[in-house]
Amino acid sequence: MNKKVLSMTLSVLALGGAVGFPRKQAPEPQTQGFTATFVREFATKTGKLDEVNGEIHAVRANGDQSYQYTKEGNVWPVQVLTATKSYEFDPYVKLKSTVNFKQVHGISRPRDPSCETRPELKGDYAVVGHGVFMGLPVVKWRHTDPISAAGGGGLLVVEEWLTPSMGCSSIYGEAVKYDAEHNFVSSNRWMLVEIRSGEPDPALFDPPEGTSEVMPSQLYKAWQASRGLPVDDPGVSAGLDAAFLACKKKVE
Repeated sequence: MNKKVLSMTLSVLALGGAVGFPRKQAPEPQTQGFTATFVREFATKTGKLDEVNGEIHAVRANGDQSYQYTKEGNVWPVQVLTATKSYEFDPYVKLKSTVNFKQVHGISRPRDPSCETRPELKGDYAVVGHGVFMGLPVVKWRHTDPISAAGGGGLLVVEEWLTPSMGCSSIYGEAVKYDAEHNFVSSNRWMLVEIRSGEPDPALFDPPEGTSEVMPSQLYKAWQASRGLPVDDPGVSAGLDAAFLACKKKVE
């Protein structure tokens, strides 16, 4: 299994063309559910696209969030975050792995629903403009992060466009990595290609009847086998389970 893909977080980002709108316009904050489809592109210094993957981000009106990724034509297990638990499941092999939260801590929402400020973040973040993308008003943010010497040095420059209409989700964005000599190394771009308002398909949140609870290694081995993919080595499986148990110990 590609550990880089497994480490993808539940944050959604996206980039694209736009036209301006007045700064004083007050876009409506998110008040209902939606289902958003993204395209994510990875490129290296060769200048060509190395991967083009898909992503579905669904949010219910109550704040529950679901993510589903497509990589090289394979649909990965669904990842879900609610106020009381976090879980992954595959509807085809009917297996899931769940972490229950000891306390209801609520889904992470922006402190400023206008997306004009981000007090929850630290570092070099700044608004660099406003616009409209895919018919949605956006606030354009940019930030830079130095890459540690252990990571090879250099700089990561990220621009993302947030829309109040989707709870300040990033609907267009690009993260570009430069080396210590400021040469381009790689880029990760994401872009909204479709948005549907209203409550998402329950299948993006609810495991089918008869789904069994298992360790993450069992879930992913069964998922890989069902798609004819090579099964991971024991070291990768052990790492998945170790991270899972550490998370359970911390929050349950």
